[in-house]
Amino acid sequence: MALTADVRSGTLERRSVSDLIPYARNARTHSDGQVAQIAASIREFGFTNPVLIDADNGIIAGHGRVLAARKLGLADVPVLVLDYLTDAQRRAYVIADNKLALNAGWDDEALRAEIESLGDDEFDLTLLGFDEAELNALMAEKSEGLTDPDEVPEVGDMAVTELGEVWLLGRHRLVCGDSTDALVLEKALSGADPHVCLTDPPYGVGFNYNSHKDTPEALNEIVEGFMPLVTTLCRTVLVTCGVKNIHFYPKPDWILSWSSPAGVGAGPWGFCCWQPILAYGKDPYLRGGMGSRPDSYTSNAGAPKEVKHTCPKPVEVWEWFMDRADPSKCANFLEPFSGSGTTLICCERTGRVSFSVEKDPLYVDVAVKRWQDFTGKQATLESTGQTFEEVMLVRQGKEAA
Repeated sequence: MALTADVRSGTLERRSVSDLIPYARNARTHSDGQVAQIAASIREFGFTNPVLIDADNGIIAGHGRVLAARKLGLADVPVLVLDYLTDAQRRAYVIADNKLALNAGWDDEALRAEIESLGDDEFDLTLLGFDEAELNALMAEKSEGLTDPDEVPEVGDMAVTELGEVWLLGRHRLVCGDSTDALVLEKALSGADPHVCLTDPPYGVGFNYNSHKDTPEALNEIVEGFMPLVTTLCRTVLVTCGVKNIHFYPKPDWILSWSSPAGVGAGPWGFCCWQPILAYGKDPYLRGGMGSRPDSYTSNAGAPKEVKHTCPKPVEVWEWFMDRADPSKCANFLEPFSGSGTTLICCERTGRVSFSVEKDPLYVDVAVKRWQDFTGKQATLESTGQTFEEVMLVRQGKEAA
């Protein structure tokens, strides 16, 4: 149907910023960070979107732009006077102006191509409104992989990795070190902000990972060492503690669980596996105003292939908990107990970024080889730029000699 001439559009004018009156019942919020983004946009592009007001200078739409104008010290701004709206229409449009914009989506491929082009032009991408994590996730290529994601290489007899070294695996980092040491976590992060910690620490059940003796006493020391660090660094922390180990950990803010039905699980009982997941920090979905989500997951996936672990975590399970902890789908994940590299593989598959730590050099080697097999890419040693294979030839050649 053709538009008729009676479609109203208001009157474009300029008004003093000090005369504009915020709507007292406005439900839309603007953080200091977002106001700073709007201010930066106005500084770069100009005041391209007039503030919508009523006949009495009451703001209908553009509260964030007015806050940004005040931040910039602007004396007046362009306004569109909608003096024809009824009181109900005015109040309704305060909501509709925001919600209608939120209902739009993105063509991710087109968006990625345009951002890449802007980057090539050396344009400041921070002016686009995306934060660093969102840009990283958008530009990152999700990988289907060359191998079964649950496939894990065998543990070797002679380690290639040495304590303190950092492997660069595409966008991910993996450090060989002790995750109860704040400096080791700092090395793993290399200045990045971690958003979520999803980890599977030792269980204290007597299963020894080479040099680490997995005893209850050792577990207590580990928990006392790493938990204060990760709960300070990350807004959300999910920990698989083992059924009998809850008392070692601080009181959680909420609890999740995962289970495998009879005939599928690989727990110590031989027929099923049920595990609590301790959660710290407010539920990210509730924090973001997105409502509640399920807190339990049942997996029909069998145990990962040939993984020597009392309760191995299939990639399917781990990715469910990643999504549960990260509604944005683009968080930086801190993994203080990398083990065979499941968090690394899940981050690679989902476009997230993993910052991992593993104390045992042999298991660092396993994670590196698992990632290389899965991606077909080469990990490099941060200190020298050498590939894993180059380092292996040098070090194992010396040992053989």
